[in-house]
Amino acid sequence: MKFQRDLNRISDPDRMTRKRGLQKLLDDLPWGKRSQRDELNDFIKYHLLPVIITHISDTVEKCREVSVEIIKKCLEKCDSIDIHHLGQMIEQLCSRVNEVPFPEASEEIRLQVLEIVLMIKIYLDVMHNKGHIQATERDKLIELMLQSLCKVLSDSFPSVKRICAEIICSVVTTSPVLLRSYYKQLLKTLLLNATHQHSKTRVATLQAIGQGLILSLIHI
Repeated sequence: MKFQRDLNRISDPDRMTRKRGLQKLLDDLPWGKRSQRDELNDFIKYHLLPVIITHISDTVEKCREVSVEIIKKCLEKCDSIDIHHLGQMIEQLCSRVNEVPFPEASEEIRLQVLEIVLMIKIYLDVMHNKGHIQATERDKLIELMLQSLCKVLSDSFPSVKRICAEIICSVVTTSPVLLRSYYKQLLKTLLLNATHQHSKTRVATLQAIGQGLILSLIHI
């Protein structure tokens, strides 16, 4: 009940009201209090996530920025987010970066989006290892990630290029067959990124290329 007013605010048509509501939730929810962890988890699952996910595509940049920060906190603090909400997150996040020009105009938010995509990828792996979801359920969502990576690898922001390479390396370890089916598309842009002026970007890119080549050799 304490945060119901702020939940109502983030659905308000007025942009300033939405901003205030989102910022209050980010600032005031007991993210770090172990004594309230169970209550926080319930609030996230049953009240916050059904509302916050749609604001990844909010028309106001600040609202989108705070929304993805809240979702990142949810993933960090809640260990039982269901596959339905994870799927909604992936769909919304990928919709911001799966076309050129990117629907998400802010490069900093694009970076946040990809960081959360990687977090969800790892979250899915943990759920699969615990037997909470099937490999087919996990790979269905990972395929959405790979489809977006085919586009967002061309992002001019070096940090985005690097996080994309990290996601590819993560997919190699858990879903090699799926990665192999997209590798040819990914490789076109990875080869361009391999000559990037930033050494960190080149290193991350070469690691992703190498992982994919190893897969191809094994397949042969």
